[in-house]
Amino acid sequence: MTTIRFSRLSLACLVSAGLCTVVTPLSAQQGVLLGDVVRDAAWQEETRLAQRLQEVLTNPQQGSALAGYGADALTAITPGQVISGILERNLSLANGRIDRDLAARARDEAKAVFDPVLQLDVGVSLEDSSERTLTGSVLAKVFYPQYTDPETGNLANPGEIILPEEAQQATNVERIIFTNLTEESEIRDDETIYASQEDPNGAQTVLNFTAGISQLTPWGVSYQMSATSTYREVFYDDDGHSFDAPWATELVFDMQVPVLNDVGSDATASLASRLANLEQKRQAWLLESNINGLLMEGISAYLTLLGSAGQLDLALRNQRLSEAQLQVTQRRFNSRTATAYELAQMQGGVSAARVSVAAASAAYVQASANLLALISKDSAGLQNRLLLPQGYRAWLQRSALDSSAQEARDSALANRPVLQAGMVALAQAEMRERNARLQARPDLTLSGGASLEQDASVYGYDSIFSSWANVLEPDSSTLRFGAQYVYSLGNRAAKARSNAATAGREDAALAQDQLRRLVVQEVNNAVNALHSAVQNRRLSAETLAAATAAWDSIARRSANGTATQLEVVQALSELQQARLGELNAQLDVRAAEAALLAAQGIFERRAAGWLARNDFERSRMAMLAASGDLQFFLRAPEDAAQ
Repeated sequence: MTTIRFSRLSLACLVSAGLCTVVTPLSAQQGVLLGDVVRDAAWQEETRLAQRLQEVLTNPQQGSALAGYGADALTAITPGQVISGILERNLSLANGRIDRDLAARARDEAKAVFDPVLQLDVGVSLEDSSERTLTGSVLAKVFYPQYTDPETGNLANPGEIILPEEAQQATNVERIIFTNLTEESEIRDDETIYASQEDPNGAQTVLNFTAGISQLTPWGVSYQMSATSTYREVFYDDDGHSFDAPWATELVFDMQVPVLNDVGSDATASLASRLANLEQKRQAWLLESNINGLLMEGISAYLTLLGSAGQLDLALRNQRLSEAQLQVTQRRFNSRTATAYELAQMQGGVSAARVSVAAASAAYVQASANLLALISKDSAGLQNRLLLPQGYRAWLQRSALDSSAQEARDSALANRPVLQAGMVALAQAEMRERNARLQARPDLTLSGGASLEQDASVYGYDSIFSSWANVLEPDSSTLRFGAQYVYSLGNRAAKARSNAATAGREDAALAQDQLRRLVVQEVNNAVNALHSAVQNRRLSAETLAAATAAWDSIARRSANGTATQLEVVQALSELQQARLGELNAQLDVRAAEAALLAAQGIFERRAAGWLARNDFERSRMAMLAASGDLQFFLRAPEDAAQ
């Protein structure tokens, strides 16, 4: 009887039909060792999987895809790290954040059109004028003054003025005599005489202070209001005397109200801001849709990595068992208890196992690279790294999502971000159509205004504050009213824009209807896939239970020395295959569940819990996710770090 000692390795499926014909019974010691191997070899255990991969990286098989990686290439990664890596380092999400922020800035800019505009003006002017007038024409003659003697009453000599006695006493002057006078008249030609008079007080200084406000409302109504205060000192004589009341104020108000065209909530004035507001919401929905898609892609890549790691572990176990069986067969062949055909069969099995290891290694390396590409910012993060799945057992063993097709469809129609974005796009198209129809109407605009003016050409107010206080008691007031009607003959341009807007709205509605149908079909497929995966997992669990019971029976027989090596290997193969089938079934359930959550547009809410670092964060994120508040997903990485 041949004795075989196995190291404490997890075994995998080796023997296919007719691959091994060994019938040598096992010793009791061998049975105990193999039973110990099975009890220790829950290959799905995370620590054992890490040890297996570390061993193969330390001593890689020649020609294997793992040969280029060092023993320190393994990097553990959990589902939560996949989620956070995608959110923080994925470039497409970074672009989505930028698009969302740009849309928000455009919305703020469009809304700023309706902000009131304040205008303040200060001016100084110097006013100076000269009056030039035509005064008339005169006839120039020689002057012959002749006055009466105040004492005698007779005429005095020509050219003499005899002063009264009182004047003589006061001035000591008796008379005034004009000399160089002749008795002949000196006649001149008639002449036109002009007179020019300047203000004796000099140029007038005038100060103007204007404060105004204007605003365009979202309904198309606009208004302007201004108040102008003037400082001008008015002199009432040529000696610089004034009333000390130099201030006057004029208040002006004007308003334009469109009546038929471009008025109301769909007016052109508010169209840009309303479209920008909807665009900001649409970009936010698209970003959330991108988050859902990337998280779904990341979890799918993680499940693929987990499955490929399990397949690699299975292939490694298969290879080691095949090599051990080859050694047994070689010794039996040397002792002439095995045929050359049996030896060739075992050698072929070893070669096939090595090929399986090479294929599984390549698949594992590719799965790791795919996941790294999703969570790495640059190519430096992809160099000489292999990802090792960790922290997944609780997730895999959790019960499947329980959701009916109708509930899933209702949830998708209410929550799917791409549908919400489509609804916003449809609302934008409807808004453009209403505005285009409004523009096709005749244009009737009513205008009105009023002005209150303080004169102050003679008398104003002593201070600017007094002038403002009495601005509603003006010296003069004016009311203005008007109406303007404009309509293009034929109005072909406006009608063409209206027809184009209607076509755009119909196109958006059709696209939204098609999208709804696709989402419903996607949800139905996801529900069916989940139900199939759950059923398959139940069958896999039953298969595993049967394989475990069979192994327990073989283990008892091997302990008594009544089981052959072939029986033990076949039982181990069936057990390991059942375990692999159960893992694949669990992975299928999680993949189908993720697909259903993504189809409903709520995958990021389930993924929120994976980001939590403790129970408090897990509870907080669950509450935020339940209310639809996903700001922790939409923050930039530097904000999240704070």
